[in-house]
Amino acid sequence: MRRPLPWLAAAIALGCGPRSCDRPREEVKGEDAEAPVAATAAAAPVRPVLLDAADAKSACVFGYRGAVLDLGGRDDRSRFGPKLAPPPVDWVEREGARWAEVQGKTLSVDFLVVPPADEAAEAPAGSVPFVEARVRGGSARGASFYLNRHAIGGVTLARGVTRVVTLKGAGAQVLPGRNELTIRLIGVPKASTDPSIEIDWVHFGVGEPDPQYAAPTWRDTLVSRTFAGQPGRALSLRGPGFARCEGWLPHGGVVEARARLEGTGSADAVVRVIRDRTPPTVIGTLHLDAADAADARAHSWPIGDIDAPGTLGAVELSVVRASKGARVVFGEPRVLGPPDAVAPSPKTRTAGRGVVLFVMSELGVRSVPAYGGSLVTPAISSLAASGVVFDASRATTGVAGGAVGSMLTGLPARDLSLTDGESRLPHGVTTIGEAAGQAGIASALFTANPLTSAAFGFDRGWSHFEAHGPTEDAPATKVFDAAVTWLEEHRAAPFLLVIHARGGHPPWDVPPERVKTLPPLDYTGALDARHAGELLGRSARTSLAGRFEDADRARAWALYGAAMESEDGGVDRVVGALRAAGLEESTTFIVTGDVGVNEAARVPLAESDSLDEASLATPLIVRWAHDPARGARVGAESSGEDIATTVLSALGLPPPASFRGRDLFVLADNRASAAPRASLAADQDRFALRWGPFVSIGLRDHETKLCDLSLEPACVTDVRESYAIASHLLHRTLFDRLVGAPPPFPREPASLDAATLADLKMWGR
Repeated sequence: MRRPLPWLAAAIALGCGPRSCDRPREEVKGEDAEAPVAATAAAAPVRPVLLDAADAKSACVFGYRGAVLDLGGRDDRSRFGPKLAPPPVDWVEREGARWAEVQGKTLSVDFLVVPPADEAAEAPAGSVPFVEARVRGGSARGASFYLNRHAIGGVTLARGVTRVVTLKGAGAQVLPGRNELTIRLIGVPKASTDPSIEIDWVHFGVGEPDPQYAAPTWRDTLVSRTFAGQPGRALSLRGPGFARCEGWLPHGGVVEARARLEGTGSADAVVRVIRDRTPPTVIGTLHLDAADAADARAHSWPIGDIDAPGTLGAVELSVVRASKGARVVFGEPRVLGPPDAVAPSPKTRTAGRGVVLFVMSELGVRSVPAYGGSLVTPAISSLAASGVVFDASRATTGVAGGAVGSMLTGLPARDLSLTDGESRLPHGVTTIGEAAGQAGIASALFTANPLTSAAFGFDRGWSHFEAHGPTEDAPATKVFDAAVTWLEEHRAAPFLLVIHARGGHPPWDVPPERVKTLPPLDYTGALDARHAGELLGRSARTSLAGRFEDADRARAWALYGAAMESEDGGVDRVVGALRAAGLEESTTFIVTGDVGVNEAARVPLAESDSLDEASLATPLIVRWAHDPARGARVGAESSGEDIATTVLSALGLPPPASFRGRDLFVLADNRASAAPRASLAADQDRFALRWGPFVSIGLRDHETKLCDLSLEPACVTDVRESYAIASHLLHRTLFDRLVGAPPPFPREPASLDAATLADLKMWGR
């Protein structure tokens, strides 16, 4: 007998599954596999925290009498240049402060400048801009400062000497929007391993510098205070100063904080919402006196007029005026989403007898009737009409094996190191097949895609595994018929069935007599159904793409459509077998694609591993067991990671703690207001991070490109200069995920024997 997985054994011992002891989750009542399961506990609606300004890991910056770069405050490496490469910076504790140690000869820092909340309080006309920095000399003899590539001036440095250096002049004037400070170190000895310079902070101001100036750092600003008898975190701000925090600003959201004055006198503060290409908007004002210090009133300010579902932006808490020595303390400042975004669902779920997951290879969203396509797929359309259609589903990679790996493990393909098409599912990761097996549920995976064969590690953890490659002398739909046979043997008990079908991927199994009827009727080209995978794949990798004419493209799409008709027939046979057994209504059906199809690709339907949005967009249709949903649609973003959590939840099982995805049942119930997530798709060298309408794409060690898909779906124009906040947030997220930490599972090479290599060749790889 197999030993239970560690997380499941602990769950049994504690009487709850991973994450189920600290928050409500589905819970099967009694021993009936079809007993009602509560989706969430009944409770009053709550607002989710989307941005926590008092979290030291948040994307917050502070200012005081101008813009400040707290270089020593946090090891946020994403600020140092536009490339996804580790910067030449380390951090060290020294003289009661945290300093950034700079190695090498150049340091660049990107930062955003927003017009002050009280523009009338700006320095009078004619005042000279300046930049000052607290530095400690290292191996460099001097440093030259550049702002937006214009020289400001230079300073000499003495090893081990700490001082504040100041440079004045028009070149030190920061501009609204994105700015770049570059420091070039002079006289750094060759092969030196000592820091060139150490920097605590940099301050941009106007007028005369204050010799006693103290920059607002995280250590100075983040404090602990007691509010309403409860200890909490707070931001302590001097005036004129601010805290500006970036994140997702939801439609219908609010900014919430407690506020009080510490010190004597009074202070005035404002709360602003800042968005790209839009003037800052004041959403709240405060006047605080010393008499209010013990009150610390709670405040809630609606974010205001933001189109649904929201946008990337920033919230700024700004102290425009304060008496000398006084500070304004904001307790637990947060951005909260709409109250129904995570509201406990009034619906209850019935744990079904089984789950069937259909994964179609290379199924384009635009082809599926539920999304406005013209494919003849009545079985899939029937599931869509009686279930829920997710309009914004996205694969985690352009590699089919990695995309399916996410569906089975609840992890991004990058974390699984399944992004190059030659890696196997790593040992040590928990799959839905193993989780089901440990709960006594029979599980099976039938695959017609060689990238999820045993050679790639996908045979592990199932009660039954069966692969039928394209070189096998059998119909492409054999996986469906084999699955029906398996279901007939296991229909008396709960089950989990996964079918990774050939879908629309060539080679296409279309009978010769049907081929003769496909357009164009007078076709005389070289594209035939049996060898299409090899021909298209070879053409995509060479210059043969130019030889494809309109007739070739028309024939390729016609073969694609004919093949999908046959695949849809396989879906119908599986659903029909469960209907005949009286299990259709107690079964959850999920239909999706491993990767999408770029209809504008130079070679149609070729194996490409592309990371453009068309190739990552996948259909996703779910019909839950005993659920009355009929043709509902969900616009909130979903991902292949969500399928793993959804499958186990539909079986009444708690997902392992390692699963990152959301339960699509809950997402569908709260579809009107769920906040978009930053969704990363990656392969070996490329990445595409999408957050709301924005996508950041590029190659490792290169500058990224930012697109606004709401304005330009083709993603041609780089809009980084126009969208400074969105650009910074996506770049920071990319840096954390791709550079900040290695994948938790190291790459394991696939075992490519002769049979597998033959399948891959015929597949077009």
